[in-house]
Amino acid sequence: MPAAQFLRRAVRRRGLRRASAFALPQRLWRGDVLRCVDLHCGGEPATVVVDGGGFDRVRGATMFEKRRDVMARLDRWREVLLHEPRGYPCANADFLVPPTLDEADAAFVIAEQAKVYPLMSGHNTICVATALVECGLLPADRRERFVLEAPSGPVPIRTELAADGRCASVTFDGPPSFVAVRDEVVQLDPDACRAIGLAAAEVRIDVAYGGMWYAIADAADLGLAIDARDGARLRAAGELVKAAARAQCPVQHPTFDYPGPDIMAFRGPWRRGAVATNTVVMSNGYSGMLDRSPCGSGTCAIMALLHARGELDLGERFVHESVVGSVFTGELVGVTAEGVVPAITGSAWITRYAEVVVDPTDPFPEGFRVGDIW
Repeated sequence: MPAAQFLRRAVRRRGLRRASAFALPQRLWRGDVLRCVDLHCGGEPATVVVDGGGFDRVRGATMFEKRRDVMARLDRWREVLLHEPRGYPCANADFLVPPTLDEADAAFVIAEQAKVYPLMSGHNTICVATALVECGLLPADRRERFVLEAPSGPVPIRTELAADGRCASVTFDGPPSFVAVRDEVVQLDPDACRAIGLAAAEVRIDVAYGGMWYAIADAADLGLAIDARDGARLRAAGELVKAAARAQCPVQHPTFDYPGPDIMAFRGPWRRGAVATNTVVMSNGYSGMLDRSPCGSGTCAIMALLHARGELDLGERFVHESVVGSVFTGELVGVTAEGVVPAITGSAWITRYAEVVVDPTDPFPEGFRVGDIW
């Protein structure tokens, strides 16, 4: 029986009130209510918080200071959204805050698992831009060209709109991206490598910045392939590489107080002009997880690395595919004193609109994590 027919019969037989009579219990409106738009970009989810939670009153004269204030005073909302029972290991959140630059139309602070607050994230940027465009949060004349402000700085946005008004694609200019460490061999935990069947207990890495600090390694060097069916080993191996890179190849951003590496990327075999494959291993405080998207900031970092190697020219198209088959396209559009400027194009889709509440009697107000899936 179709669901609509079942509900009509239920209303007639049981005296249920129609959906128009729906109302949340009054106690749930006494605290903060987060008004959220959920999206996914390339398969990776993001919750864009457009109202509530006190984010309109975040302190700081710069976005870097606002990021620090969110981390210090409002991190509970990251826990509410990303931890169980509302979230899951691959969840991300974006908090809209007042911009600090006159040129910016909107600003956002990015929040991920394990209290990671990236300076920049590509898939989150695409999700925020799509939500602003499709939910009427921008003036009509600013839907195709506008500026977002991230903790890394201003992010110029260009959108392609479909005939029905849908945001078909988003192109953003990433931060100046550069390589800090080249061709360094790091030693991994040999017992852990044997336990997951890796081909070696050491691996050559590069460390590059693209909005986060990436340790970048070829998956084949550890006997791995970019394949969703081997996700558990990719995840575990990535955590080993991150731990080794942090201990043996620490880096610091030349402008911001932003140490690394804080994330890592495995690359698949690639020849110039072909589609490149990758998977980024993110942190959740337990076992790590794979980015479902091709990873925007990771694509920026990898493009910077390829340019440093002489394998990618300015203006040359770069196609990056994720572990689930989604694609970003990139191009290096400029050079600054700090690094190359990448432009990344991708698409996002709205999946849900929600008003998130925390019942004052809820025994898990900030949620929890359990090691079976984390």
